[in-house]
Amino acid sequence: MQAGKPIAARLTSTTRPDKAAKSLSLFLLFSVISTFFWWLFHERYLKHADCIEALANSSCITPEGDNLTSGGILWALVAILFGLLAAIFLCVSVCRLLRRRSVAIRQSIHADTPRRSV
Repeated sequence: MQAGKPIAARLTSTTRPDKAAKSLSLFLLFSVISTFFWWLFHERYLKHADCIEALANSSCITPEGDNLTSGGILWALVAILFGLLAAIFLCVSVCRLLRRRSVAIRQSIHADTPRRSV
């Protein structure tokens, strides 16, 4: 064990998760959650919107026996929220990947240029 060094200094790049990879995994997680809520919105509201709107003061009974109300539209708000979070994390991960790429290109350019001795 390396005593005296902080934990972050002891971690190597292979054990420390990459920030871009974390952002991509959060993007995938929020995309799946958003897709689930869009499906729920479709099943609970959009599929039976004509019945729900016709009986606005009451509720709509589906052939499967489900009792639907106009409150099913709220699933779209939750889906939009998670969709926005997914889009934010996608942008963050792309920016991090592009920044890493530009740093690598700059380092390779500087490594290729000959140094002048004084």
